[in-house]
Amino acid sequence: MNSIKSARVFQINDLLQWSNSGENGLKVSPKYQRNQVWNEKAKSYLMDSIVKGFPIPPIFIRQTIDPQTKQTYREVIDGQQRVRAILEFVNDEFRLHKSHNAEFGGNFYSQLPDEIKEQILEYEIFVEIINEKDDAKIYDMFARLNSNNMTLNRQEIRNAKYWGEFKVFAYNYSVSVRDFFLQYNVFKEKQIARMADVEFLSTLIAVLTDGINEETQKYIDSIYKKYDQSFPEADKIESKLNFIFDIIQQIFEYGNNYMYFNHRIYFFTLFCFIDYQCFDIPQLAKAGLKKYSRYSYSNIKSNIKMLSEILSSFENLIYRSVEQNDESTELYSKFIRFYELHRTRTTSKAERIERIKFLNQFFEEM
Repeated sequence: MNSIKSARVFQINDLLQWSNSGENGLKVSPKYQRNQVWNEKAKSYLMDSIVKGFPIPPIFIRQTIDPQTKQTYREVIDGQQRVRAILEFVNDEFRLHKSHNAEFGGNFYSQLPDEIKEQILEYEIFVEIINEKDDAKIYDMFARLNSNNMTLNRQEIRNAKYWGEFKVFAYNYSVSVRDFFLQYNVFKEKQIARMADVEFLSTLIAVLTDGINEETQKYIDSIYKKYDQSFPEADKIESKLNFIFDIIQQIFEYGNNYMYFNHRIYFFTLFCFIDYQCFDIPQLAKAGLKKYSRYSYSNIKSNIKMLSEILSSFENLIYRSVEQNDESTELYSKFIRFYELHRTRTTSKAERIERIKFLNQFFEEM
């Protein structure tokens, strides 16, 4: 009995030649496939991945041979959007977006350097060739392909829905800090695989753009939508992120072994404290939080040792209050409250401000 499928590798140029030979060569929209839904940004994002040599998911093609005409017929079972985007791009039907590719953005395929065109045509795609004539079995296979996948979380849905400026910025920056997150155990590999780091980073970026707000999935969606078409402050935000992450890395390197502030919710509180001291957060200024000149943008790097030591003392007090239940600890009840605000992912604007305010006041007392 022959196998129903076999794995093959084809170049984009193979797809192009099949397509150019007419509908019998490659049928991109068979009856069991979904309608075309990708917008131009989604197509550009795929082509940017190909230009950069990144892998893309496999496609499934049913292949049959007519023994009378000796003609090979191919139908795309899964991966229609990818195949259609590739064919449209090499036929100059859309441009690469500048937000996806700074070097080649704004260009049609025909405007790219010859070596890049060659790379695209030679790009290899993993293809599952399906050798099955029975339409009923193809329907069943296609249904299984789309039902056996792991349920997408909210960030993965966001990643599939948005293809604009904010999504690209958040994803690219998450790549740049991935090693940092792993080194200090802010995230595990499995969490990063499900884009938890990108969602978290999106909330940090939102603080830099819009300040402290109630964090809900709907709010994060609104940030992606707000900056989908244009993200004019991208360079400014990237500069702030670089500065704050550099400060936090120096703190972690000096302190060496943090028990709390490398956890996401505590990390968020620390991030906001540094952002407020070095830049500004309107909601914290309105709440009356003090600023300390030694932690200003100009001075904070000279005071990393002091900052790290105070944070270590702060963590020690949390540990004594919570883990050892030491009621003699100064400010015991407040530290318990601070801990409770971080034990679960509190998204309330008021509670987030309360967390940052308590940490901020501790620095005044020290």
